[in-house]
Amino acid sequence: MIAAARLQKLTRQHGTPLFVIDHEQLRRNYAQFKRWLPRVPAYYAVKANAHPAIVRTLYRAGASFDVASWPEFQIVYANVKGLPAKKRQDWIWDKIIYANPIKDVATLQRLDPYKPLVTFDNAEEIRKIAKHGPRAGLCLRLKVANTGAMVELSSKFGANPGQAVDLILAARDAGLTVEGLSFHVGSQTTNFQNYVQAIQMAADVYQEARARGYDTMNLLDIGGGFPAPYDANVRPFRELGKVINQEIERHFPDPRIEILAEPGRFLVATACTLV
Repeated sequence: MIAAARLQKLTRQHGTPLFVIDHEQLRRNYAQFKRWLPRVPAYYAVKANAHPAIVRTLYRAGASFDVASWPEFQIVYANVKGLPAKKRQDWIWDKIIYANPIKDVATLQRLDPYKPLVTFDNAEEIRKIAKHGPRAGLCLRLKVANTGAMVELSSKFGANPGQAVDLILAARDAGLTVEGLSFHVGSQTTNFQNYVQAIQMAADVYQEARARGYDTMNLLDIGGGFPAPYDANVRPFRELGKVINQEIERHFPDPRIEILAEPGRFLVATACTLV
């Protein structure tokens, strides 16, 4: 966090209101995430703060990105638009997930040339993607417990686990490829059991999908929810990292399955101050 004396100096110089970004703290937060979750690439949730300078700093640090709108995609894309075409496309495929389960037709048409990885959670979205974004790879979002989260998301997003494999097979029958599963335990989650239950649920869906003949998934997106240390009541991130690492090793030991996450406020909350 930026020291109060430094903030006072900046406000005398620039006036208020003043929004201050501590880029070194951004880099420290990103490094901490990598340290305690070494198998899990951080896809920064741009919705947490879409300031281009924040995105640029995390891009230079090696981060990947979770976008949920076309404008967010463009903010990230600005960092790679000058790359050679193949290198740019490879980066987009490897480093961006469009993690909004409901997308309008115009957005799907804009995204399609980039062959994006996108989330879905219902049959209507399958039909839309097949018609307007058929080159996308799909990731099915599951409804999971959000108990103890500051912002509960399961009432808005996620497929019922009992319907998950039916949706996966429906996407396959529509000519699409489901790359894996995703979930979100709710924003600022202090109940670590949410992750335990969600990873177990994802493993069960993987097992059912294989039993029903679909064995091409190789991805698990464990979403966001990682709590920012606003006060002493928030347990250290290393404790959550230990819990998640144990569950991943228990249920997804195969290194060919990519595990990714979408940290948002965890990366930016302690790096930004509004005066």
